[in-house]
Amino acid sequence: TISTGGLYVDQGSDGKSRAYVKILSGGSLTLVDSTVWSNFPLPFYVGNGGALVTSAESALNLSARGLPGLLREDGATSSVSITDSTVDGNVTLYGGGATLVRVTLTGPSVWIDTVQRTNLWDASLSGVTSLAISTDDGNVNTVDVDIRNTTFDPLQTSQLVFGGSQNVQLTSVQTYDPDGTWWETMITGGSQVARYWWLTVDAVDGTGTLLADANVGITVQRMDPNTLTNFTVPNPSPGDIYYTPSTTWPVSAPLGFIVYRAFSESRTVSTRSVNDSYLAQGSAVIDGTTYTPDAPGSSLVMSDTVIGLTFSSLTPDLSLASMSVSGGNGASLLQPINTDITVTVTVRNVGQINVRNVTVSFFEDNVDRNLDGIMDFAPLDYRATGLWIGDLVIPLVPKNGTATASIVWHPLGALESSRTVSAVVDPPVFIVTDGGLVRETDETNNILARTFTLFTWPDLAISSADVQFTTDPVVNNDVAARVTVHNIGTNRATGATLEIWEGALRVGGPATFDITPGVDTVVTVTWRPTSVGAHVLTFATKIPSGPDIRNKDYILGNNNATFSVGVLTPPDLVLRQSDYGTIQNQTQNHGFTITVIVYNVGQTTAVNVSLAAFLAGIEIGRVNGLTIGASLTTPLNVSGISATGQQAIQLRVDPDNRINEGGVANESNNVATVTVNVQPPQGDVILISPATGQTLEPGTDFAVTGYVRDQNGNGISGVDLTISLRSGAGTVALNTTTSQVDGFFIGRLTLPAGQADGSYDLVITPTSGLIQPYTQAVTVKTNLPFLSQPVPILGLPYWLFFIILAAAAAVIIGATVYWKVYGLGKMVECGECGAFIPEDATSCPKCGVEFEKDMAKCSNCQAWIPVDVKQCPECGVEFATGQVE
Repeated sequence: TISTGGLYVDQGSDGKSRAYVKILSGGSLTLVDSTVWSNFPLPFYVGNGGALVTSAESALNLSARGLPGLLREDGATSSVSITDSTVDGNVTLYGGGATLVRVTLTGPSVWIDTVQRTNLWDASLSGVTSLAISTDDGNVNTVDVDIRNTTFDPLQTSQLVFGGSQNVQLTSVQTYDPDGTWWETMITGGSQVARYWWLTVDAVDGTGTLLADANVGITVQRMDPNTLTNFTVPNPSPGDIYYTPSTTWPVSAPLGFIVYRAFSESRTVSTRSVNDSYLAQGSAVIDGTTYTPDAPGSSLVMSDTVIGLTFSSLTPDLSLASMSVSGGNGASLLQPINTDITVTVTVRNVGQINVRNVTVSFFEDNVDRNLDGIMDFAPLDYRATGLWIGDLVIPLVPKNGTATASIVWHPLGALESSRTVSAVVDPPVFIVTDGGLVRETDETNNILARTFTLFTWPDLAISSADVQFTTDPVVNNDVAARVTVHNIGTNRATGATLEIWEGALRVGGPATFDITPGVDTVVTVTWRPTSVGAHVLTFATKIPSGPDIRNKDYILGNNNATFSVGVLTPPDLVLRQSDYGTIQNQTQNHGFTITVIVYNVGQTTAVNVSLAAFLAGIEIGRVNGLTIGASLTTPLNVSGISATGQQAIQLRVDPDNRINEGGVANESNNVATVTVNVQPPQGDVILISPATGQTLEPGTDFAVTGYVRDQNGNGISGVDLTISLRSGAGTVALNTTTSQVDGFFIGRLTLPAGQADGSYDLVITPTSGLIQPYTQAVTVKTNLPFLSQPVPILGLPYWLFFIILAAAAAVIIGATVYWKVYGLGKMVECGECGAFIPEDATSCPKCGVEFEKDMAKCSNCQAWIPVDVKQCPECGVEFATGQVE
């Protein structure tokens, strides 16, 4: 047996291997949905005593390369049974028997001459050009060939010839018979051919609908051609009747009909026997009541024929008795929009017959607005406009009883509205007046419409993608979860809550919020885990129950989100004493930096961590806001220490115990001690001002600036300094200051008014005994006004010296003028160059210009005027003339 597989025979590249398949005596091959094929034409033999059985779309593809293969059966005890299969190749069946049912034979030749009966049922002979069916057991009274439901084309019909003592039965066989003389060429010798046809007897109600499940009994009778009386035909064999479980008249018809192989005529070469007049009787028993048809059915059977038995009293009448809905708001006529609403109708059958496979169609519209009991438009029209909700098929609506049909309706929308739903039992198939599939006594009571109110409501939705923790959860610490909640509904939600559940225990929330439709809101809920490791949390959002049907969530499947998260141990901050074994030297009163390594041996990063230093319980340094993952190296600035010698500084991480580290045991490792050796500062004072040789004036204030530096030139801060101005052993002025950043210092001194001029010592004395005082000479001198200062060498005040100089100058100027005026005579101004010249000069000794006698050129307008005039008659300018004294 080969199932869903096959057998391939490789005959080589040239096909000379002459391979074949043979079923030997006692052997068998069963093919189920399997194929036999080869690369060259293949012979397939069924030897005497062998058996071949095929089924389920199997195939014997024996032909190849345009040449036919061969299926051959030999021997009286061989057998071939081919069902629902194909044979591609010549068929030669000379064995014991052959059964070919629903078989496709492609030929080109089919020769059948078996010892036993040959059945050829529902065969397709496409491609067959050579045909011979010669099976003959030698007894004309036994059937040799049974052919059913097969069509022979003209060429095949011409070869369909029977002879000898063949007994042949043809059932619903179609041959080429243009003139109605099929037997003339088909029947030869002593052969006999009988014609049969399929007689279908239907038991129907008054509308022509089959009476399924009506306990129908049917009896087939024939008329005796001699006595013209009806008689019941012999009980049928299983191969002669179908769609009934019984083979004794009356036979039951559970589907409301039977198919019977009815004899029509029998012919030999010279005789013909006809008996094709049939009568059908029947009854139907329903709930103990027996119903009979309106009349027996009768017909001549000369081809496939249908006889109907009509039971008018069993005609159904379907109607819709009621319609109800149920949904999120129970069985109310008010239901939430955008939800699944179950619409249920009750179908009533007032007929006396059960009706099977009844269709009920639902529409989101009033399909009978004019109330005439007929749909306004065909169902296909409502489908095209999107108003069709769906169809349901009720398997059985009992006689004089009811059945229900329910469908889920999901109305869409964003606003509150009223909607009408129509149900139609046995709706029209094509046009509105075709009555549907079930014939009824009344086709106008099949529609029922109801109107419902659909209201808006909030639909809260969250998913695991909407959950986000602000930080990694840490055991015994609060952690905030931010959850984005969506309102995909059509109304506002008020008083909604968000909770966190772990199993059956609520571990967070509720957090209350409101949310409008079409909006997302972020809700924060706090969780405090009590154990480390993996946790599976359920975030649940809901609207508390209340009387307001419009503030209720009717779809709860999207209200929860499962979220897996790992809970970490808290941070465990550690200071290791081994990091601080070296004693550091530091300067007295001088701030310094300690490099601190803070470890975190927990699973959680510590944030906003403080680190402090303490000396004798007093805080001398702190840094805040540290973030510590696995470890952190950070500088800690410490203020100067006034005490000298070795000092123990205690370092504390998280000195205020703000961070939960998991208990007292984990807090005890937060301390380490650093030992420093505090030494007085060593270095020098460097003075910037006053500079060497600078003069200071009594009664004035002046600045003293400079640096205190160590031997390496680094500034020393925090050194107290005394600044004094001394004259011998006496102190004239005194002040104190302290060095600042980089060792810079500044102090101010005031010289007393009236302090005697002279040389003084400016002394800067550090309080540290290891820094030597610095002394610099300065000069004190009283500053006088310039005129009161003495003239060098002479020692006279400048004001007296200037008076003496002024008197001498006056004597010299007077003498010069006197000589000019009186010693040289009268002088006039040269009109060319403006120089004073003697009055009687004929030319200017300075510029050389010559003058007319008693005439001179005006120095302003250049006009020639008399020399003795005091004013120019042309321009009016006055001249400076006179005697030089």
